[in-house]
Formats: sequence, structure tokens, C-alpha cells
Amino acid sequence: VSDLLQELQGGRFTELDKIPRLEDKFCLEMLARTQDQASDVCSLAMKCLASLVKVVSVENGRKVVGELCTSITQGSDTKQEQGSVSLKTIVANLEAGTTAKMLVEESVPKLVEFIQSTDNAEATSGCLDILNDMGKKYGPDMAGKGEPLVDCLTKLLLSRDTLVRKKTANCLASVGPHFQPHLKSKVCLAMVDMLANTTPQYMKTSINALAAVVQGMGKDCHCRTLVQSIPKLVKVVEGCDDEDDDEVREACLHAFELFVRYHPETVEPNVHKMLSICLNLLSYDPNFAYGEEEDETDEYMADGDEDGYDDDDDEFGDYSDNDDTSWKVRKASAKCLASIIQACPQLLLEVTEASYEKLVGRLKEREQNVLVDILSALQTLVWAICSSTHLGVDAKGRCTTLIDKSLPKIVKMATKELESRNTLSKVKLGYCRLLKELVGGARTSMVPHACDVLRRVQHVITEKDMETNVKVEAFSLLKSLLTLSSEDAYSPKSLKELLCVLLSAATGKYYKISAEALRVVVAILGIMHRRWDDAYVSAVRDIYNMAFQQIVASDVDHEFREEAIVCVGLLLSQFATKLEPGKVEEALRALFDKMMGETTRVPAIKTITTVAASGNVDISCISQDLVQELTTYLKKANNALKFAALSALSTLIGLKQAGIASQTEYLVEKSSELVKGDDISLASATLQMLAKLLAMESACVSIVEKAVMPKVLVLLQSPLLQGSSIVSLQTFFKEITKLLPSSAINQTIESIEHAALSDGVKHNIQSTVAKCIASVCLATSQSKCDEYAQQLLLHLGDASVPIQKQVLCLMCLAEIGRKSDLSRCEGIDTALLRCLESVPEDVRSAASYALGSIATQNLGSFLPKLFAHLESYPKLQYLLLLSLKEMIVSLLADVKLSKHLQDKKTVTELVDVLFKYCESEEDVIRSIIAECLGHLVVSNPGTVLPLLRTGLKSDSPNAREVSVTAFRDVVSDAKMDASIQLAVSPAVMEFVSMMDDPDLKVQRAAILLFNALLHHRQDMVVRHMGTLLPLLYKKTHFSKDSLREIILGPFKQIVDDSLQVRRAAFECIHTIHTNLSNVDAGDPLLDVLLSGVSDHYDFTKVSHLSLADHFSMKMTCHSILSKLSESAGDVFVARSEDILTPLYKILTHKLKADAVKQEIERVEEVQNSALRTIKAFKQVEGMEESEGFKKFLTGLKKFPSMLQKYEEAT
Repeated sequence: VSDLLQELQGGRFTELDKIPRLEDKFCLEMLARTQDQASDVCSLAMKCLASLVKVVSVENGRKVVGELCTSITQGSDTKQEQGSVSLKTIVANLEAGTTAKMLVEESVPKLVEFIQSTDNAEATSGCLDILNDMGKKYGPDMAGKGEPLVDCLTKLLLSRDTLVRKKTANCLASVGPHFQPHLKSKVCLAMVDMLANTTPQYMKTSINALAAVVQGMGKDCHCRTLVQSIPKLVKVVEGCDDEDDDEVREACLHAFELFVRYHPETVEPNVHKMLSICLNLLSYDPNFAYGEEEDETDEYMADGDEDGYDDDDDEFGDYSDNDDTSWKVRKASAKCLASIIQACPQLLLEVTEASYEKLVGRLKEREQNVLVDILSALQTLVWAICSSTHLGVDAKGRCTTLIDKSLPKIVKMATKELESRNTLSKVKLGYCRLLKELVGGARTSMVPHACDVLRRVQHVITEKDMETNVKVEAFSLLKSLLTLSSEDAYSPKSLKELLCVLLSAATGKYYKISAEALRVVVAILGIMHRRWDDAYVSAVRDIYNMAFQQIVASDVDHEFREEAIVCVGLLLSQFATKLEPGKVEEALRALFDKMMGETTRVPAIKTITTVAASGNVDISCISQDLVQELTTYLKKANNALKFAALSALSTLIGLKQAGIASQTEYLVEKSSELVKGDDISLASATLQMLAKLLAMESACVSIVEKAVMPKVLVLLQSPLLQGSSIVSLQTFFKEITKLLPSSAINQTIESIEHAALSDGVKHNIQSTVAKCIASVCLATSQSKCDEYAQQLLLHLGDASVPIQKQVLCLMCLAEIGRKSDLSRCEGIDTALLRCLESVPEDVRSAASYALGSIATQNLGSFLPKLFAHLESYPKLQYLLLLSLKEMIVSLLADVKLSKHLQDKKTVTELVDVLFKYCESEEDVIRSIIAECLGHLVVSNPGTVLPLLRTGLKSDSPNAREVSVTAFRDVVSDAKMDASIQLAVSPAVMEFVSMMDDPDLKVQRAAILLFNALLHHRQDMVVRHMGTLLPLLYKKTHFSKDSLREIILGPFKQIVDDSLQVRRAAFECIHTIHTNLSNVDAGDPLLDVLLSGVSDHYDFTKVSHLSLADHFSMKMTCHSILSKLSESAGDVFVARSEDILTPLYKILTHKLKADAVKQEIERVEEVQNSALRTIKAFKQVEGMEESEGFKKFLTGLKKFPSMLQKYEEAT
């Protein structure tokens, strides 16, 4: 048997079926050997069967499994046991696949039938073990056996045998996730019934079974029925009044933890009760009396027990700590509390105020295993407070005050435990993590304690038997503590003591610890450099000697060597004068040698770059070879290496290091190969280096012009150029222009222009070319700028000049005028105005952009002209307002020019002019005016915001709409910082409340503002939701008064004036339920959504544009309904008929025979949206059994094509 097992496991018996009846003989023989009297033969035969099933035919596999099942169901106790073990061995060795499917089909029905027919608890337990193992490995294959399996297992939940019930729950947990939705619901209802009908003696087992199913099912929405058991669990916990009930309490708390983790939204109504229970049981310790000064006790007694009292003083007689199980309750409470903190961020303020001081008070916990979880919960709470986006400014301040208040006590307990040798390593790990969070969250308050914590952490690092992960966390804490150095938290003496410990750790045998120690040393070096003291000289030299030895050593870990290279580089760049003579040159040569190694090349180059950039070290001893070596790296395939080499070369060029001048030609030749559109970022870095080379080595201009310029002109035509890459091009052209003769500058400009004049060139390429031409002009002189601008104006006045050329001329004027005052150019205003009246749209847009850009350099000259043009040319209002917007944006982007927007007179004049033209009936003009006003508020809220608030009281609906829209642009602006938010916050409700304005345009603008606030500034409106939601819901109501009929030739069309308002309101509701989690989703909201999905008029009589808005609104409502079905399933089941009726109507809607393609596509789109919504409804427990759903399916069967779509979608 052993030989056969080796052959099977070696994969050599794979063609047994080719020899007649050989498979049958092997299978029968091995089945017989599983009953052998010799136990070792039995064991080997079972393993053989497991391997044999993989290679024999499916038919023989069925026979083997069938025989084993027969042994289990009909054999003696011995045969039952042997058959059970054999089947378990097969399951353990057989992966999912065809054979596994056969195994499930053959064994599960027989095992289920046997379980239902036997009263033998031991045999039932064995079968449940097999089913559990199969569920874990072959869950999807077992789904087909779901109905009988669920019936069998749910009955076993009420078994009187504790072990059977426990194994039944485990089996349901492993198989349950793969059941059909209705079976999952059945399992969950059975669990709830089981708990409701459990007697006290079986309560612990029942609760553990419930917890196992919750954990096994995970976040499956069908399992929300299980939440119904929470009130029962609460009652059980509150009814526990005996110390013997500790395990029941623990089981309940564990169940709470799992409910909160997997179903946070569903259990939210019960969270406050769970929190109260957790906080009460967190201090549940009936067998120990904590003194008021317990936290101030001395170290544990060396000759006593760990609780600080002798056995002789035990007044409880025969009581032993081994009998105390209350620690399990406290541990479970801490874990559940941590889950609540993580899963319910919207309740963070309440949880913090209720639990923070309680958790801090429990740091005196005597059981260290419990203390670990208390520390974890406290750390989670501090992290949640510091990183929360749900807390407003006031709430965060209250939480931070709690942290600051308790900080001395936490530090006192932490320092005591970190220093104690009796403290478990995982407790020290917990304290290190907690202190690191506190350093980040309470920086100022932590400064007085920093030195004390620093000393205690050293004990963790020097402790010989301490685990590596604890030491790594201690190093991480040290790095956080060292960030407090700006507050002068540490004396030179304390830093020198720490350095001694770190140097010892850095030379240890564990490279992970050594690398972390070096990282902390690097952080300390930064502090020493900022606050130098002569006492540091010896420490600096010791650090250098240690780090240098690690660089030159041959058997050092790669990570540690990299840190040593960084450390030496920092020493050279900041402390070169403090090192012993000859050490600088020694280190430079060592770093240069490391450049030759494949693994250390990049860090060595970066370090040498840092040293060179510091300017404190003469690197002439390696510069000649360094430049040559770096240039050769530009040909390598490694991009990181190329970037490092370019950065180093750029630094060396800036320092005029020896070796550059002699190798300029070689350097330009090799670097020019990188100037291509394949890698824009690499080309950008190369151009930056070449620009610096041109600035430092003027003699290389001819080489650069010949080798690089043609490639740059090709690069200009890349549509991928943007941001920093364009800046690099501008810098390059600026530097090369300074070195070119006057005669060559015009030729250079013509070459650049040519890149933007090819056929089909994109707008962004024209913009890039214009910026580069502006850089060339600005690099010369003001007179050259004026001269070139005059040439451009001549082109604009020439009717024969192509449109593409005119656009480029205007963009060049814009870019030059943005940096240079062109008011001296004669006729520039007239020429731009003529272009604004031009026919081609591209020319008009470019002229508008140019006028706004040019105005920034001389507001006194151009702003009055802009205002005059607005008055004189009504048809050009749109373009002139665009110019005004461009001017404001350009002023905001320039720090020097933005001061003009601080001038009250200028800003007030701008606001008055903008409001003057907001009476236009064109939406686009009012939109531009609102954007201008929004930018002005951001630049000068004190002046503009009161004027905007005045606009809300205007009799003109347009002025009110523009004011609200402008405020929306303010809250959406990325430039809005805390000071601006503080200035505009008091006005938020005044603007959002305009939802109640009588004018529809103003209502829509206010709703869009509300939506923007929910997206970008939730904290500004979340406290007003109680007032704003009723207003918002009101705007979703349909009124027949909003309908009107218009006649278009022979056709009549319906117009719904309120459609845009209602659509915006539903989109806002969608945002609320996407971004906020604590909004009520009851019947009032459902009525609102049903109004949105219903047809209040014949939508086939509306225009195509209105139809698109109508369907878009419906699809938004569908999306909201789908989302709400996850959290308000009971409401949806109760009103299934109301919900499904409008969905049925849209699914069965018939198009007219002459429907156009657009209409067909829109109807299909909204029907697909309805199908997705119904698919979400099907996941709701009890939905498929509801009368409304059954009626919906019956009606849908009358439409076979739609029924097929429904079946495919769901």
C-alpha cells in the first residue's frame, strides 16, 4: 500500500483505465484495506483512496464515494469512523473541479438523508464535519443541493446536543454564502428563530452559532434578517447577573462585533445600546478591587505574583486566577468598541465623548491580553479623530481637547510599561502604536512629554529578547517623536544618549532592525544640523565610521547598505567640516565605487547629487570620471537611472564642476537622444539639464542648436505636452535665445511657428507653440516684444492670412501680453476688436483670450476699454465677458498681479458692471458672469460677498440666480482655503435657502449649490440637513401648473417648465444618499422617488431634448431606489406594488412605429436602468415572495421579449 501511495503521489499511475479492470481492482482493494485491522495499513489505504480518486474514471470514483457513504450510513461504529475519515481525507486532498463535483453529487444527498434518519449525535457530528469541509472547498458545487441541505441543517439548529448545533452553524457558515437568495433568507430566519427559542442552558452555543453564520455570510444583503436578533442579544446581556454567565456575555459581544463589522448601516439604530453595553462591560472585573491609585503602583513584585499581591493575602480561599473568565468579557468589549469606531464614522463625536476617558481609565487593566485590545481600541479612536472628514471644526476641537486632557495619564502608563521587563511584547507594541498616533494628533501637547517617552522607547530597542516587529514599531515611534524637534523638545544630551543606542542597534545582526535604526539616525542628523552644538562632534564621527563600514563591507543587506549610503551623503552635505581630515575624499570615492554596482547605482547617484548640491564639499577628486560615467548612463534602459543621472548632471553643471566643459559635446550628443515624444517626462528633464548647461557654458550653444534644436521642434508637435514639460521647453528656449545673435532669433521664431501651422494641428499644440514664442521674445527685450507684437497685428489686419495663422498670432499676443505691457502697441485694441467680430469661431475665441490676457499687465489702460466695448457692442457681450473672466483668472494666478483684486474700488466697479449685464436672457452669459463673481469672492471675500448677498434681495430673478450660481462656484473652487471658508460659512444658509424662491431658475441654481456643497464642503451644510431636506423634497413635487402646450407647425408639444428643477433635486438626493450615511430612508423619501419614476403626463408628446431630461431624471431615481433597497428592505417589501408599477410601465412601453433612432436608444437606456433596479430589489429579503413582485412577474410574461431581457439581467 505504501508503494502504491508513492507511485500515485509521484504522478506515475495516470493511465490505469488502459488496462482492463485494473481500476476496478485497485479501487476495491483499497476500499477493503481501509477496514484492515492494522491501523497503519488503514491510514495508508485512506491516503491512497484520496490520490486514486483523482486518476480513476468518474464512474469508478462514484463507486468509491458511494461505498464510503454506505460505510458511514449503514456500517458499524468502526466502519462509520473509518468511512468518515476516508471521505474527509479525499476532501482534504481533492481540489475543486469535475471530480469534486462528482464527489458532491454522490455524497451530499446520502449524508443528508442519513442525518435526517439517525438519532446518533456522534455520527451526525461526523457527517457535519464532512459537509463543512466540502462547503469550504466546493461551496459553488454544493449550491445545487441547497434545498434539502438547508431543510436538514435548519432542523439541526434546534438539536439538544451542543456539539451538533455548533457544527451545524459552522456548516451553514461555510455553505451559506453559495445558496440562492431565498435559501439564504430561510437560513437567517431559522437562526433568528433558534435564538428566540433557545433555553438558557444552550444560550452560549446558540449565540456562537449565530456569530459563525454572520461571519460566514459576510456582507451579503440577504443576511440582514439576522439583525433582528440584536434586541434578543441585548436582553440576554442585560439579564446576565451571575459570574457564571461570562461566556454568554463574551458570545454576545462577539456577535455584536461581527454585526457592526459586516452590517454597519443596518445595525445603526442599535449602535448606541451596543456602545453602552461595551462601555459597562469594559470595566467588568468582579474578582479584583482596583484602588483609586492603582495606576500609580510600583513595578510588579519580584517575589510575588504579577498582580502585585501575595498568595498569603488571598481572602478568597480556594479561588484561583484560572477560574476567572471575566477577562474574556473585557477583551470582547474592547474589540466590539473598536469595530464601532471603525464602522460608524458618522457617530464619531458621540462615541469619542462616551468612550475616550473610559478607555484611558482602563489602561490600568491587570490582564495584559485584555490591555492589548484596549490599546488597539484607543489607537483606533485617536486615528479616527485625526483623519476624520465627518467631524466639523467645533466637533474636532472637542475631541482634541479630550485627547490633550488625558495625554499625561497615557504617557505615564506608557512609560511605565515600556520600561518594565514583565510587560508582554504585544502590550509594548500597542503602546508604541498608540503613542505614534498621539504624536500625530496632539503635537503641541506632546512636546512636554517627548523627552521622557524618548528615553523609555530606548529600553524597548535595547531589550535583547524583544521581537523584531516591536523594535521596528519603536523605531517608527522615534521618527514621529523627532518631528517635534522644531519645538525644541530635546536637549543635546538626550540626543547623544539616543545615538549611542541607535549605533549599537545599527551594528546588530538583524538587517531589518539595523536599517530602521539608520533611518532614525538620519532624522537625528537633521535636528543636529538645525541646532548645532559642539557636543555633537564625536557623535558625528562615530556615525560616519559606522555608516562607512557598512558601505564598503561585502556582506551587507541591500536595504541596509542603501540607508548607509544616504546617511553618509547627509553627513558629507551637512557636517563635512566636522569630520576628520581625509574622510570626505574617502567617502566620495566609496560612493563613486558604489555607482559601479548594479543594485547601489541609483541611490549612490542620488546621494552624490545631494552632496554636490549642498555646496559644502569639493568633489573635484571624482568630478572628471563622474561626468563621463553619468553621461554613459543616459544610454541605459533603466528610466530611474536616467532620471538620477540627469538630475546629477544638472547639479554638477550648476556648480561649474571640472569635467563639464571638456565633455560638453559628448554630453549634448548623448542627451539629445532623450528629446523625443516617446517619454515626455524624460524629455522634459533633459531639456531642463540642457537649459542649465546653456546658462553656464555659453560656448555650447552651437552644438545644442545643431544637435538638439531639430528634435525640440519635432517634440513641439506632440499633443502630450502639458504642465511641467511645457515649462521645460520655455526655459530651454529662453536660455538658448540669450546666446543667439539677433539675426538668428527671427529664424528661431519662424521655426517654432512652423510647428503650429501644419494641417490639422490641435489647439493645445498651438498654445504650446505660442508660449515658446513668448519665451523667446521675453528673453530679449521689451522693444523686441513690441516689435514682434506689431508684426502680429499686421498679420491680423491682412485678409489673405490663413485662419490658422491668425489664431496663432492671437495666442502669441496673449502669452506675450500676459508678461509684458503691450499697451504701447498702436492699434492693438482695435485689431482685437476686429477679430472679435470675425466670422471664424476659432479666431473670435482666440481674440477673446488674447484681450483678457493682455489686460492683466495694464488694468488702467485696458479695463475701461473693456467696459466701454461691453456697452457699445451688445452682440460681443459673450466674448468680452470671456475676456473679463480670463483677465480675473490670470490676475489670481500671479501673486504680484493679484494685489489689483484687493483694491476695493476696482473690485466694486467690476462687480457693478457684471451685475449690470446679468439681465441677459442667454444662460451662457449669466453663467460666465457668475464664474467671474465667484473668482472675485475667492480673491476678496470681504468686499465681494456682501455685494453678492445684496444680489439675493434683488427684484430681478436673473440677479438672484447669478448670485446663487456665483456662490456655488466659490464652494467648488479648489483655491478656497480655511480663511475663505470661515468668511463664507455664515452666508451658506442664506444662499441655499433660495430653493424656496418663486422663480424656477433661482430654485435650480440653489439646488445645484446644495449639491456642490454636499460634494465639496459637507461640513458647511450637514448640520442644517433637518431644515434643508424638506425644502429639497418640496422641489421634487409635480404640479400641472408647470405644464404648457406649444404649437410647432402642425404639431403640438408639451413643455414641463419644472422638469429641470425636479431633475436637479433628484440628483441632489442621489448625492445625499451617496455621500452621507445617516439620512432617513423611510416612507416620505419613497413617496418622493415614486413621484420621480412615475409619468405625470404623456411624455411621448414632449420634444427630444425634454425626453432626454425626463428619462435622465427617472434613471437617477432608479439609482437611488437601488441604493436604498440595501438599507430599507422592509419598507420596499411592504410597498412592492407601488414601486414596481411604474417600473413595469416603462418596461412595457411601446414605441411608435415612426420612432427615430435617438428615441429608441433613450427608451432602451431607461429600460436597462429599470432592469438593474429590479435586480437590486430581488436581493431584498422577502421581495420575491411579496404579492407586488408576483403580480409584476405575471404581467411581464405577456411580453416575451422583455421577459427574456429581464431573465438575462437578473
